Amino acid sequence: MNESPPFLEIRGLVKRYESVVAIEHVDLSIARNEFLTLLGPSGSGKTTILMAIAGFVKPTEGQILLNGRDLVPLEPEERELGVVFQGYALFPHMTVAQNVAFPLELRKQPRDAIRRRVKEVLALVDLERFASRRPAQLSGGQQQRVALARCLAYSPDLLLLDEPLSALDRQLRQRLQTELKTLHRKVGVTIINVTHDQEEALSMSTRIAVINHGRIVQLGTPTEIYDHPVTSFVAQFIGRSNVLEVERTETAGGMPVAVVAGRRLPAGWIGAAGGKKAYSIRPEHIDVLPAGALPGGTSDDLQVVLEGRIEDLVYQGSMTLLDVQTPIGLMRAELSTSRLAFEPEIGADVVLRWESVRGRIVDADELVVV
Repeated sequence: MNESPPFLEIRGLVKRYESVVAIEHVDLSIARNEFLTLLGPSGSGKTTILMAIAGFVKPTEGQILLNGRDLVPLEPEERELGVVFQGYALFPHMTVAQNVAFPLELRKQPRDAIRRRVKEVLALVDLERFASRRPAQLSGGQQQRVALARCLAYSPDLLLLDEPLSALDRQLRQRLQTELKTLHRKVGVTIINVTHDQEEALSMSTRIAVINHGRIVQLGTPTEIYDHPVTSFVAQFIGRSNVLEVERTETAGGMPVAVVAGRRLPAGWIGAAGGKKAYSIRPEHIDVLPAGALPGGTSDDLQVVLEGRIEDLVYQGSMTLLDVQTPIGLMRAELSTSRLAFEPEIGADVVLRWESVRGRIVDADELVVV
């Protein structure tokens, strides 16, 4: 049985600005009704990819196929895509209802049909009671929902979001992340979102494409990206991770082992053979115990045990962060404050312990030794 073709397919996309390469041979397939996030640091190329899809950036090479039709030769207005920019781009002299109606009027739809559709989409984003207000009378979150409603009004096949939540405060941003996710389920539109916010990407997306230096360095579900990073860049950029330089790798009892500063660290996974490697362990996977809590305890195939001394301590209410100096370097541990088995103090001797299967041996593409 033949698989159905991808809804959106990017083939060999390249964008050069004279000697600067912004996008380097990007290939990406997106299924219908997906919520894909392009995630990466500033200057990584994620926005250039989005703007190429929208038609505001002309690729140097490559194709962008929507339902098999190449979008590259088309002007932005010919692509019938919905785009929500960071600044929302609402018309200040128009009411909310007029802003939402504007793209429908451009398409010369009947007046009664426009009124019905405006009412429908304002109800969808819970803004019916604000229909007669102007953008200046709305909060940032409400303006963002108006911009979304304006795009949804003409039922685009694809909705492109260019960091629409970045200007909002933390609490409002988190609430709108939930609303966007719910809206996506209700409407079923395919969404491509650009952000540098890892929490936003993890909480909203069905898949994440991690972008760096104009390339996709990893593509997968939020769980795959977080739990199974394939490079040191991904391990450090998505959440926090202790990433350590590996001297060499070995195998013991079928389990990969990283040798770091002379210590053997069994791991649950190793990437492709060859190239420089790094060892990654998430701070939340590390237990911190008072010195002497593990009499005679040593590393083995099941656990890694390291002695250390607390260099710094950060109390965050529900969480306590500890920086511990160990024989293999400075390690960060994150522990639930309510589950701490002792009262940590700067300068105290401690023991670090974590399950060997939690460790990852990844490709050292951008190694930051901690």
